[in-house]
Amino acid sequence: ASHKRYEAEINSARQNYGGVEGADAAVTAAEAQLAQAEKGLADTYVRAPFDGYVTARPVAAGQWVGSNNNVATVVRLSTMKLRLQVSEERAAQVKAGMLVTARVAAFPDRDFTGKITAVVPSVDSNSRSFTVEARFENASGDLRPGMFATGRVQLAGVEKAVFVPSDAVFYDKTTDAHNVYVLANNRAQLTVVLKGDPEGNQVRIISGLNGTETLAIGDMSALFNGASVVPHS
Repeated sequence: ASHKRYEAEINSARQNYGGVEGADAAVTAAEAQLAQAEKGLADTYVRAPFDGYVTARPVAAGQWVGSNNNVATVVRLSTMKLRLQVSEERAAQVKAGMLVTARVAAFPDRDFTGKITAVVPSVDSNSRSFTVEARFENASGDLRPGMFATGRVQLAGVEKAVFVPSDAVFYDKTTDAHNVYVLANNRAQLTVVLKGDPEGNQVRIISGLNGTETLAIGDMSALFNGASVVPHS
């Protein structure tokens, strides 16, 4: 009788152990279902990988969207990227790390300074230029995505360019030359310059000025070489 009771207790223990295994399997299945439900809930939230501003939201709440639909456009303003087109003649001179000075129409008299971060190695066969990417710190948020900018890169071994207001340069038909009036010792000195390309409200001077001169701006017809001038205070 004792032996039979012992076997009955063994069988009962085995059944209880089987029940525990079944319970563990049920718990594992329930945990998997919970994880799947939590993932489904998390997928209902669309999160950007950075802090920024929403500039477009082409869909509305409740609208059906697929994996290829754009639900929002988010921009980050703390750092801006500028893409510059540089002529192929400068391909060997432009390097990552060089400083870039840029101007935008919203701030025509303000220079923004950034650095070249990437140089695309291939040259466009149509424009005969290559692309340079530069990044600008933009903590103030003055630079906005989509702005058109004019940038200048100071190349190694190339003298710094001289830019003057466009109103300071005038053309003389008689001499077929571009001129400026340099103000020195309260006198206007007529100076012939070689004019380069314009950039906004400025123009590059290839030769004739070194960048330290004070120039007359305005009605040039009222001046002549040696005319007495009184600088504005």
